[in-house]
Amino acid sequence: MESLSQEKFSPSFKDSEVESSVDAAISSELVTPRQDIAMLGEPVVRIRPISAATVKVYARHRRGCSKEGDPQCRTCGCPKWIYENYEGKDRRFSAKTRSWSRAEVIRQEIEDLHDPVRLELKKLRERNEAKRILLHDAADSYLADICARHLSRSTESKARLTVAKRLLPWCDRNHLRHLDELTVPQLTKWRSTWKLSPLSSQIEQERTVAFLWFCVRQGWLGGNPAKLLSRIKVKRTPTDYYPRDEFEQIIKATYRFPRHRTSKFADKLIFPLLLRTMVLLMRWSGLRIGDAVNLERSRLIGDKILLYQGKTGEPVFVPLPHEVAESLRNLPSLEGTANTRFFFRCTCWSNKQAMDLWGRAFRKLFRIANIRLADGTPKRCHSHMLRDTFAIENLLAGVPLDQVSILLGHSSIKTTERHYSPWVRARQQQLEESVERAHAVQGITKSAAAVPSVDKANKPADRNLKKTSSSTTSVRRPKQKWSPSRSTGVDPKRSAAAKRAWVTIRAKRKAARTAPIRRSKLEAA
Repeated sequence: MESLSQEKFSPSFKDSEVESSVDAAISSELVTPRQDIAMLGEPVVRIRPISAATVKVYARHRRGCSKEGDPQCRTCGCPKWIYENYEGKDRRFSAKTRSWSRAEVIRQEIEDLHDPVRLELKKLRERNEAKRILLHDAADSYLADICARHLSRSTESKARLTVAKRLLPWCDRNHLRHLDELTVPQLTKWRSTWKLSPLSSQIEQERTVAFLWFCVRQGWLGGNPAKLLSRIKVKRTPTDYYPRDEFEQIIKATYRFPRHRTSKFADKLIFPLLLRTMVLLMRWSGLRIGDAVNLERSRLIGDKILLYQGKTGEPVFVPLPHEVAESLRNLPSLEGTANTRFFFRCTCWSNKQAMDLWGRAFRKLFRIANIRLADGTPKRCHSHMLRDTFAIENLLAGVPLDQVSILLGHSSIKTTERHYSPWVRARQQQLEESVERAHAVQGITKSAAAVPSVDKANKPADRNLKKTSSSTTSVRRPKQKWSPSRSTGVDPKRSAAAKRAWVTIRAKRKAARTAPIRRSKLEAA
């Protein structure tokens, strides 16, 4: 049986009979070594086991060491060895270090292997450690799930940017290895390192929330700590577009576009024509630049463009001006054959090559157009504003918002409303009519809504306005404070004399106003 030591909680515990009864209870396995032996009465004794192994560190001095006679010397630089006695067997081996503190760590590990309680705790920690998910494994599973869902390449690249290129490197620098270590304070600390605009920071936080929701659905986390982050305030500006004069300026810039030979086009005159036709197409169809680049010739039916197939299977068309449709039909083939598939790209091009080519072309076009604001600063232009121009011009022409949402291909009308609600003409007219009806109920007309200004020239009119009573709301002039410089023209430094003069003037005016009344009262008396 293991040897036991007894921790005595009372100094009067000296009875040998109680000690023998404790040994008898343990030997008969009536109690465990870590239970309180209450059956013995007071004093309560707690029994803890002592490891059966003896492990010690000692120094094996070199020849000529000044501490050669002291094996427990900790200061010398001689090799440190471990002595172990377990179940009557001695074993000596090198700790492979000259540091006493490192040797003590090794000694403690060996001693823990012979302690059943500590060994069980170690196994429990290892099992819990095995259940914890590494951050890199969770990120790999999340990105693999995005690929399996066949999402767009842009969505996949943005998720990879947030998780693999921003979150994981920061966690590695801060020694965070497991998923459950991503707490709200850690996420707040990570967010403070972002050098992004408010809108980009808001989108980055939404992607982080999506990643952690994936981990919650997999059962790796009990909750989503990113949902507890405070919201990022974004000041949204109304969606900008190209008015008619600016759009004409862009069309004129296409005629000044450089006509140089490129490896993509054999004819040097073809690219300005393609660019001008694409600008017209995006303006009158509302297509995104990616959809316009990949537009197939089969989708041009008469003077209409097939936008997409609705959920019910019904096709959604948008009519084009006849000139724009004719320009599309007369576009030359990029591959030198009449049966090419696309309008604005070759079949052999990848989508990335085509997007890079047209992105550079639009940036150069806007530099040539040189559109400026009213204060003379350059206007921020991009190709998506042609789609915004299509939506806003239709809304200003009175097209309902739900129909514009269908033409734009939005999955929800809320998306259209969030971006284009300030431009809904019918809504603005309804607001104005509602306010005018409220004015009519309150008895306010358009003529009475104008408040007369208070100045010396309008004093008689204001006095008459006070005396007359009408259905409209009377306007009361605010009480003016006494000002010597305004009333009498006297220097404000001589305020006492100016005030006396002002009091005298007011008394004379009051006497002049009340003199006819007093005279009539005297005549009546």
